[in-house]
Amino acid sequence: MAHPDRQEQRSPARCAEHWWLVGSLLVACVGGCLAWPGSRFGALLGTDWLDAVEQGFEGQMPWVAFGPLVFTLFVGLLTLRRRGRNPRRRGSVLGLLVVAALLTSGTGCSATSDSRSGDGPATVAAFDVETGRPVWVAELEAANGASTPAFGADLVLVQTGRSYESPAGRLVALDPRSGRQLWYVATEGGTCGGADALGDPPMIADGVVVVPAPDGYIQGINARDGSERWRTRVAGAPAAIADGVVLVGTQTAYAGLDLATGAQRWTQSVPEAAWGDWRPGGRAFVLGAGSTFVVELATAGGFSVAALDAGSGRELWRDAVGSVDSTARRYFTDGVDTLAALQGGPMDSPHGQATRLVGRDLRSGKPLWATEDLPPNEDDLPQTGIAADGGRVFYASASGRLVALDARSGAERWTASYRTGKDLFVPRLMVGEDAVVVRQGTQLSVFEAATGAQRWSTRLDSSADPETTAATGKGLVLVPRSSQPCMPPVAGGMGPA
Repeated sequence: MAHPDRQEQRSPARCAEHWWLVGSLLVACVGGCLAWPGSRFGALLGTDWLDAVEQGFEGQMPWVAFGPLVFTLFVGLLTLRRRGRNPRRRGSVLGLLVVAALLTSGTGCSATSDSRSGDGPATVAAFDVETGRPVWVAELEAANGASTPAFGADLVLVQTGRSYESPAGRLVALDPRSGRQLWYVATEGGTCGGADALGDPPMIADGVVVVPAPDGYIQGINARDGSERWRTRVAGAPAAIADGVVLVGTQTAYAGLDLATGAQRWTQSVPEAAWGDWRPGGRAFVLGAGSTFVVELATAGGFSVAALDAGSGRELWRDAVGSVDSTARRYFTDGVDTLAALQGGPMDSPHGQATRLVGRDLRSGKPLWATEDLPPNEDDLPQTGIAADGGRVFYASASGRLVALDARSGAERWTASYRTGKDLFVPRLMVGEDAVVVRQGTQLSVFEAATGAQRWSTRLDSSADPETTAATGKGLVLVPRSSQPCMPPVAGGMGPA
């Protein structure tokens, strides 16, 4: 004769209770795991209480990690009430409940930890340029923002800041071999102290670093030890260095300072300069190369560029380049005698927003060559990044195609493919020491500048700034990372040239 307990276990009612138990635990796990992304999605719904939840999350309140645990315990209590008072059964239910609670609370903790990875000190990560092997990571003290690094005088220089609204910052010098901080000086200028994602790297030439100092001064810093070499009170912010001259820009004029002494050599009025609040000190976009400065101008048809002689400030030429809607740089020089510019057609042209890359002689402005129309992204925007160095011009398009051109003739030297990210960020290029570094969102790829052969590729932490530019030099590829307090309030907004 069958045992009564076994008959009870095989009864339809008892099977239904087992399914109730399994279903309750599944609901606890799934519901708990969804508690975190639900809170993140809440702000999109526009209700007051969900906005408060979102604000609490951004403030790192710990309830996010414990929300799944509470949800699981609540469902578990309902399950125990349904199961009755049998101690043996209650024990088994409690055991399963503890496992589910640990899993779901662990999910919440992990998600919270991932989000918090965007907070805290800014960092610079160094990779071996040949192999991609991680070399060191430098945490920047008292900083939430880090600019694109610059190499010079056997140093790595980074501009740092604390918050997006504050102009106060630091210029930090790191040892390229270890990432150890060697010295820093106080600076003041630009959003996040000049260290926002779309900012420039620090300017250095002939062992002198030029930075905006507090109280309206411009400082020349000795790169060897961080000591002050000179200090000049002049309106504006340092914009570029060429031929021993520092170009300082205001919203109506430029001044040329002697790099060695800080003495003022000349001034030049440029009232049409294309000023943008995202630039340090509100200055125009400029480049320095050889003995020439290139200044961007605002015109009725979009943009123009003007070239100034570095020694005298005299205007050499100006010409229209058309309107180009891009958050990446529109201009680069090869460091010697060629200017490469992204040039768009007029708004009413039959080709719409078609964009080409045009090469010009740096001293005369004469067009030398032009590419065919560059491929747009899926939203018909000119998603192209450019760079130039050593007599070559490089561009990376939305299609994942990297092209090298001769800077003087425009002849194609090689073509390579790189892996694109899933986002719509413009590819950002940096060239140095026979390496081309392409960053597109979280995807980082390194190529031989001479041949186009790919050395390595890696995916960066998703919390890293998607719009910063990597730097290369001293056998390294450097990737800066700023935390949330130094990121623009609206991601993907319009940026500088």
